[in-house]
Amino acid sequence: MNQKTVFIYFALLFSGLSLSAQLACYSNINLALDATGSGTLTPAVILVSPMNPSYTYTLSKSTFTCSDIGMEQMVTVYESSGGELINSCYAIIVVEDKIMPPVCIAPSLACRSAINVALSADGTANLTPAEVLVGSLEPTYTYSVSPSSFECSDVGSHIVTVTVTTSAGATNSCFITVNVVDRRPSPPPCISMFFERMRFAPNFFWNFPIPPRTIIRFDAKLSAIVVDKKPKGELMFAISEDEIFDQSDIIVFSQDIKYPKKKGSIDVQGKFEIPRKMKPGKYFLLADIMSNKKKVDITIDTYVLPFEIGYPNQNFGFNDQQTSLGNTILYPNPFDNTLNLQNDEDQIQSIKIFNVMGQNLKSVDLGQAPASFYQLDLTDFQKGIYLINVSHTSGNVLTKTIIKD
Repeated sequence: MNQKTVFIYFALLFSGLSLSAQLACYSNINLALDATGSGTLTPAVILVSPMNPSYTYTLSKSTFTCSDIGMEQMVTVYESSGGELINSCYAIIVVEDKIMPPVCIAPSLACRSAINVALSADGTANLTPAEVLVGSLEPTYTYSVSPSSFECSDVGSHIVTVTVTTSAGATNSCFITVNVVDRRPSPPPCISMFFERMRFAPNFFWNFPIPPRTIIRFDAKLSAIVVDKKPKGELMFAISEDEIFDQSDIIVFSQDIKYPKKKGSIDVQGKFEIPRKMKPGKYFLLADIMSNKKKVDITIDTYVLPFEIGYPNQNFGFNDQQTSLGNTILYPNPFDNTLNLQNDEDQIQSIKIFNVMGQNLKSVDLGQAPASFYQLDLTDFQKGIYLINVSHTSGNVLTKTIIKD
């Protein structure tokens, strides 16, 4: 009997099979979530026995959130080698929220029953969470009020929502009645306006990056709800890094407007240019009306349009003096009045130039006399961004962005 046991041991040993000790897991583990409402397990936390550096250890579940609180969950540790399972053991995990104040459960809120808010001298008013809540605010929570700003057209009663959000995303809300009053002596007439229509060209304004120096044309229609006095104001377009019209924005267009008594709306057309020195990135185009509040208050919701400044062709080099289109060379780029095209291997058959709205502005067909060098006279082109399309005798068609400086 003893000889047989020894024989089996040596047979396993010399056959190349390894013997692994039995894995041992803790039976129960309490996992505390962090301030973001998440927690992570590792095999080392669950295992009682040491890990073999030659093996791989994985868990059936390793991440936990607020939704896991209050449930006992079995988590298995798998020990493997070369993709083959060797051993496993499991532990019961209990997830806890021990952060104070708690992050997984939003606190209760107590709003005041009603308050009066008076417009200031400039015809506006703002609400803060501290003004509408009963009790102190917890500094680790985020509070918001909606709506939080009011104008002369908002005079009257409003239901305002106050929301608290924990760092883990748990929310709770309460409601308050806000009475907006205008106690200013002899307040100017209040005109409420809105953007009934706003159109832009080029039409890819919403879908593709806009290169610097692109000319944007717009067609706006402004309407007023109440017209008891001719409102005068200034229509302004600005490029902003956020959705708020303030002094940090770049004004790209401004025009005085005057509301006609007999018409129900104002049509305004114009254009503006994306500034050349704008860095590529995400921005907002804002449109608003500024008024002389001593004579009339014009209230209007700021028009907000997200867009991106950049180049549709990511290989475009703004400062390149020479730009390659495969074997075709364009220079200089940017250019003044003439643009040179050269290709010593594949002759140029035709050239087309488009504006950023896709309109064909110039076509050159070399016909039966294709050339390896051609000079384009673009003196009559305005400064701006264009697309050049070059066709070759080989059938290759190449497109590139060019700039007239």
